[in-house]
Amino acid sequence: LGSRCEARVVVLGSDGWAVFGMACRMMPNSLRVFAGSLRGVGYGGAVHLGMPASSSTSLDALAREFGLTGHVGPCEASTLRLKRRPGRWLGDLNQRRYTYYAHWTREYNVTRVWLLDQRDVVFTAHPFIDSAGAPLMAPPGFGFF
Repeated sequence: LGSRCEARVVVLGSDGWAVFGMACRMMPNSLRVFAGSLRGVGYGGAVHLGMPASSSTSLDALAREFGLTGHVGPCEASTLRLKRRPGRWLGDLNQRRYTYYAHWTREYNVTRVWLLDQRDVVFTAHPFIDSAGAPLMAPPGFGFF
């Protein structure tokens, strides 16, 4: 994968940047491709993923290898039967993930973020910097894929 991603390391302004996603049911090889391509294009910033609680040591090892921050709360909550309060639909993790993303944005002081379904994402360029080295989105900025 590394040979397909020729990258320069971009340090410029990486504070406040983050990539968010859920890896609750992600296979290790898919996580390796996602994280390897992201780091391979020079992105060294924060990556926050919902991840299963130590059920997959290979996912934990990949998180350490690529400097990913795993959060077990979303994946644990997705397996619980959530009680519905009158007049409030909680939805499944596909809908509730945005609640976690909003929390992580505040907790980690994120000003530019990509919200991804990372199962089929392969980076070929830095997600926050264009080819001329300029930021792609002004803060606060949100990108969806």
